[in-house]
Amino acid sequence: MRQATPPRLLQKLLSKMFSNTPMEELEGDLLEDYLGNYKKYGRTRANLYYLLDLLRLISLIPRSRRNTQKSRTMNNLFLFNLKYSFRSIKKHSVYQALNIASLTLGSTCFSLIYLFVFNHYQKDNFLENPEGIVRLNIIRDGNESIGIHSGIPYLLKKDIPEIERMSRMSSLVMEVSFTGNPDSFTEQVLSVEPDFMDIFQLETVLGEPFPKEPATVLLSESMAAKLFSSPQEALGKELTLTYNKKSRKKHVAGIFRDQPINSSYSPQIINQLGNYDRFSDLNGGLSVSLSAYFKLQKGTDRNALAQKIPENLKNYTDKESHLSNTYVFRTLNEIKNNPKISSGFIDSLDTQTVLIFKIVGLVILLLAVANYVNLTTALTLKRTHEVGIKHAMGATKHNLISQLLCESFIIGGISILLSGVFIAFLLPRIESYIGLQMQLTANMQTWLIVLSILALFVLVALASLYPAFLFSTTKFSQLLKGKSEVSPKSKLLRTSLMAMQFAISTFLIVGSLTFLKQLQFINKSHNLDHLSNVIIVSGKIGDKKRAIEHRLASLPEIERLSFASFAPGPVDYGRSGLGTDEFKESFGFYVIDEHFLDLMGLSIAEGHGFYTDDRNKPNHVLMNQAMVENVKEGHPLGKEFKLYGATQSKVIGIVENFPIGSLKSQIEPALYMQAALDEYLPGMIKKVAIQLKPENRVASIAKIESEWNKIFPEQPFQAEFMDDRIAKIYTDELKMGQLFGIFTGVAVVISCLGLVGLLTYLIQIKMKEIGIRKVLGASAGTLTKLLTLNIWKVLLLSSLISFPLSYHLLEDWLTSFVYRTEVSSELFILTILCFVLIVGLAVFWQIRNAIKINPTEVLRND
Repeated sequence: MRQATPPRLLQKLLSKMFSNTPMEELEGDLLEDYLGNYKKYGRTRANLYYLLDLLRLISLIPRSRRNTQKSRTMNNLFLFNLKYSFRSIKKHSVYQALNIASLTLGSTCFSLIYLFVFNHYQKDNFLENPEGIVRLNIIRDGNESIGIHSGIPYLLKKDIPEIERMSRMSSLVMEVSFTGNPDSFTEQVLSVEPDFMDIFQLETVLGEPFPKEPATVLLSESMAAKLFSSPQEALGKELTLTYNKKSRKKHVAGIFRDQPINSSYSPQIINQLGNYDRFSDLNGGLSVSLSAYFKLQKGTDRNALAQKIPENLKNYTDKESHLSNTYVFRTLNEIKNNPKISSGFIDSLDTQTVLIFKIVGLVILLLAVANYVNLTTALTLKRTHEVGIKHAMGATKHNLISQLLCESFIIGGISILLSGVFIAFLLPRIESYIGLQMQLTANMQTWLIVLSILALFVLVALASLYPAFLFSTTKFSQLLKGKSEVSPKSKLLRTSLMAMQFAISTFLIVGSLTFLKQLQFINKSHNLDHLSNVIIVSGKIGDKKRAIEHRLASLPEIERLSFASFAPGPVDYGRSGLGTDEFKESFGFYVIDEHFLDLMGLSIAEGHGFYTDDRNKPNHVLMNQAMVENVKEGHPLGKEFKLYGATQSKVIGIVENFPIGSLKSQIEPALYMQAALDEYLPGMIKKVAIQLKPENRVASIAKIESEWNKIFPEQPFQAEFMDDRIAKIYTDELKMGQLFGIFTGVAVVISCLGLVGLLTYLIQIKMKEIGIRKVLGASAGTLTKLLTLNIWKVLLLSSLISFPLSYHLLEDWLTSFVYRTEVSSELFILTILCFVLIVGLAVFWQIRNAIKINPTEVLRND
């Protein structure tokens, strides 16, 4: 028998009334009532009652619509996840703040470092053919020199068609002043030839394209604005250039455009190179060495061209001193990446330094990402109750993953905004500190900003995938108890991330300690402990040596003083090279008095020093130990050599080697002449070394300045402590070392944040075990061992990985110093102790909270 059914018209009306609502349960209830009425009252009354039921359901239609709208809103996952993510971040604000801090620190350091690296690599990209601009260097006895016999560049330009342009160059730091202004300053002055302007693409905007007369110069736009109110006003004005007590008047003949910010060279004053024709004969007895720059034709093989030079020079000379050398053409890129062959005209930065900073920037970013994974994983395990409830309410795996990814993008966005603020704040200060401008064009800035934002979002998304899958795949039965199982793969991943963090941090700490050790070695080599209270006063002493010596010696604040032609540190005055047939190569010579060696803490290796009485002779000289190796035959002590003046000089003592300049260069052979007599070597004395008593050094210097002004009223008082003077020759190393130390500190902080995340994770998964052990009477020490034993194992593993790599990289960096310290075992031991202390401090508060856990709170769910 066929079952009775309600009228089709009424069924259609029902479906229209609740079109957006699931109908199975409602239709089933109405059908059941209809069948009961049908059996009891018949079809007609059953149809009537069915209609009445439909009329009663009309009041539920608005509520159905509201529920439908709510359902649609829930289906809009973006809005829902966004709202819920902000609530979740607020609820777990401590952990999310750690995440934000880690990502902000990592992205800020990474961005600053790679802006610096990018700035270095995009130097000189405005040049049409930068590979065609080369400088000719000589390799002699394994040492590369930038000085070339002044006649060689001219001959090469004449004979080799691949050379389009050639300019010799002399670079001197001179004192610059102009009429009507008593102030003066020092500036690098380039003496060049006309082709120099074309080689380096210097554009003249006012006046002559090149100084036609010897008494004229060109100024850059910035130098003209510095000296005068405008470049137009500078034309025709008179300057005074002073070098080594010789002053020359120069008129401004033209103004050339400032080089772009991304240029590795920025000349300020250009002078016409003097006439060196008389020194150009390769067979002559006199010669002058100059730098020489060339512009080669595009596509020229510079190495093959350099190999032909000795053969080409055979047409002009048969001297082995010219023909036996190895000649090399160095490009701008090679010069700016090797400070050893940079003459100061081109800004240079060691390739190793750039590589180290690239590695540091990358590893800091990796540290931040690894730290984010650990912290997010730890936070996920704290939210198991939440995940269980959502599973029970019907949330899918896709819903949970999208929610956590939404939270991650919010964290990443906040980190990017904070990172941008920090970069904008720190960038000009870092530029000022390291002396480099890292400004980029508007298009380049936009491109880098967009790329950085996308890269960070991608990294955050990738780093969030593992916690998101962990968040969404935990078993339902475990979630309702607030627990989650830990797979061996996930444990291996977190252990690997922590090992990587520790390995990177230990490497950075070893690097910082090595830098400090090398700095101590530098201080010891320059004898700075002995010279801590020594100041150097610079000036033109001349024939007033006795007068200033008498006044200064009478001051009780001065222990002793000495006069010399130089002081260790930057070479701010030129020194000539001497050489005779009795020596292998030329050498430097200096003028000192009888107190100099004692004041500087130098000792006599053989023989004796200058006397303080009438036993001194004008022809007595001292040599350093490097000079002994420079003598062709025999030992020089007691011998006489034709060095200076009509009388032969007698060597009375050998002085221990002492670095006058940087330890990155070999200590050169040096000869020390005596300044006992005023009429001997006039004008060479330009330094006064003064050892002060330790008490009240500021007042002592004020008294010295007063006495100086009485004798030299026309000369400004210029004094500097020896340690400050030595620091000037290691400016780049000190700045880069300090920045490296800062980034090391950031890396350690990020690692400690990751350590907090790992401990939080360990406490969460061992919560039940901690509760059971406490019930059984476990002590605080036992629980601490339980929670930290894995961390110490990871630290040991990371040390075994990072220490060999650290040793190799740091040994490679130290090779840039001719005189250097060693990467010794105590550095690694100190690093381990340092990290044990850091780890102990980082885990203390987490362990304390874990030990205070109430066992009943943990075990009641089981």
